[in-house]
Amino acid sequence: MHKTDIERKMDESLDRFTKEINFILETSDFTESQKENLLLMMKHVFYTFNDFKNVIKRLG
Repeated sequence: MHKTDIERKMDESLDRFTKEINFILETSDFTESQKENLLLMMKHVFYTFNDFKNVIKRLG
C-alpha cells in the first residue's frame, strides 16, 4: 500500500466517522451538554487523524 492510498483511506474513514457522528447528533435524545461533549471528542479524533496523516506525509 502506498502513502497516498493510506492518506485516502484515512480521509474516507474520517469522513465516514463524521457522517455517523452527525447522524447521531441529529437523531439522538442527548442533552445539549452531551452533544457538546461528543463534538469535543470528535475534534480530538479529527486532530489525531490529521497528526497521523502528517506523520505519514513526512515518511518519504
